[in-house]
Amino acid sequence: MNILGNSHAAAFRDGLPLLDEPDQRAFTVFGVNAQIEKGRFFEPHPQGILVTDPKMAGRLIARSGHPVITADASWAFILGHPGFLFNAWRDHRTVSVPGELQPVSKAALTAAITGQFKHVLEFFDALGTAKLRFVLILPPPPRRNKTRSPQQILTVDEAARRVLSNRAVRSGGALLEPPQGTVDGAGFLKPEFCAGPRPDGKEDPHHANAEYGRLMLEKLLPLVRHA
Repeated sequence: MNILGNSHAAAFRDGLPLLDEPDQRAFTVFGVNAQIEKGRFFEPHPQGILVTDPKMAGRLIARSGHPVITADASWAFILGHPGFLFNAWRDHRTVSVPGELQPVSKAALTAAITGQFKHVLEFFDALGTAKLRFVLILPPPPRRNKTRSPQQILTVDEAARRVLSNRAVRSGGALLEPPQGTVDGAGFLKPEFCAGPRPDGKEDPHHANAEYGRLMLEKLLPLVRHA
């Protein structure tokens, strides 16, 4: 199975060596591109979907010889990064008048998420039109954040997952949820599955670690074997 995606794919890249060697050969992780979903990164192609993002296209060419997502291999995608949403949303409110915060409805939140994930959702539509089977790997559970309320994080995260899941399923995709045992009672990623500090020493606010990636790859193995 080929795995392609945003920065959350790093956990899969790092978790792959933790699998037994025969299971490692079941997967190809096509690198990590944190910014891939911020612009349009694909176009329809007679043989499937052409990846136009230069960074990811180059990795596809290096590993497979061409930058086209085709039906002759199974595919899983890690796309839709809820962390991007928190830069624009605070406690489900937005500044409409300087100094005044106005409540935002669930419908407005869903619309904002749909806009943020525009290119990802269009990609799912294109996969469906091309009749390509795929798995959407949902992002790891959110991490607790000292600057945002737990309820805000969980509400925005749940809404983001719903938007991504609904469109992927509508396009014929399967869903891969976080493994059991990785989520605490409140719905946050347990500390033992959180990525360590970034190279600059700052805390990583979003990502999971290699052990989480290993568990997710093990969940994918039955889908690979029955592909």
